[in-house]
Amino acid sequence: MILHSNDKLCVKLTKKGSVLQQLRNAGGSAVGLIAGGWCLLVCGLLLMAIFGILGAVFAVPGVILVLMGNSSKKRRARDYMPHYQQSTGFSVEELEQVDRELSSPDMIAVTFVHPNASKNHPSIGCFITPNYLVMPLIGDCYIRRIRDMVAAAYSEKIPGINGYQFGVLYISRQDTEIRKNSLFSTEESLEVVDELCKRNPSIIRDQIFIYEGKQYDLLKDGAAIVELHKRVCGEV
Repeated sequence: MILHSNDKLCVKLTKKGSVLQQLRNAGGSAVGLIAGGWCLLVCGLLLMAIFGILGAVFAVPGVILVLMGNSSKKRRARDYMPHYQQSTGFSVEELEQVDRELSSPDMIAVTFVHPNASKNHPSIGCFITPNYLVMPLIGDCYIRRIRDMVAAAYSEKIPGINGYQFGVLYISRQDTEIRKNSLFSTEESLEVVDELCKRNPSIIRDQIFIYEGKQYDLLKDGAAIVELHKRVCGEV
């Protein structure tokens, strides 16, 4: 489902400041440490009520894990900009532009419903601004200029644990291999593809296609397709 900047889920995210900082600080090992620490701490306190000092065997490590997790979260929040500079090659100024567009009225978000969640609680699968694609990952996000996107295609043959899955295949000029997102439904996948192609008509939207008598498959020929796109459309 497509959400706009005035939808509650988007407003909740953007009103807290830098969206990129929040995405960097969401999930990841820090959250795992905090959750595990609290679990040990609670268990330790309960055991202390029954067995006395023996419960400290769980409580003390729990406190340590919580402190370590909080420290890690603060560090990730503080250092989010250098992290994105390294992963994207963008300047600080351009990353600040990405953040501004994520909070602009022209931004849209495409949501998905996690298999273990209610339909009333969708998650944001990607943000599409006038100039950028931002795909949240666990404690990170994939950020690319839409003008640099080479392909975005719906596929029903994404390799998965229990056989093939469906979703979106995508790759940009900065990538050396294809990216996959099988969280979206068929409708949501097509929405992502359609919105990206509106902004950049040169994006290849078919998983398998033939050019000059040669067949290309995004799942197998990602790097070759990037080079083909550069040759046909120009380096810039």
